[in-house]
Amino acid sequence: MMIALLIAAIVAALVVFAFLCYKKAPPTQAIVVTGFGLARPKVVCGRGVFVLPIVQRADRLNMRLLKIDVKTPETGVKTKEGVSLWLDSVVTVQVYSENSTV
Repeated sequence: MMIALLIAAIVAALVVFAFLCYKKAPPTQAIVVTGFGLARPKVVCGRGVFVLPIVQRADRLNMRLLKIDVKTPETGVKTKEGVSLWLDSVVTVQVYSENSTV
């Protein structure tokens, strides 16, 4: 009876450990895993990965559209001919994974 309880406790601990180590990346995010056992960072897009706690780190990278405001300085930007320009714009960028289609 004690052996069965011990085995059940070990199995439950392993299931909880696996559940805590598994990280899933939705299609709009990438997970970058660094740390022990990896020569280069591992990038996972749209799937899951196991991350060992304490020795590895998992960071999330947003892959949605980002809007960036671009403004010239107050003094303007001079062209080759010496004409000052003042430009304000909005740039939209998106990070694509290697396996996504453009």
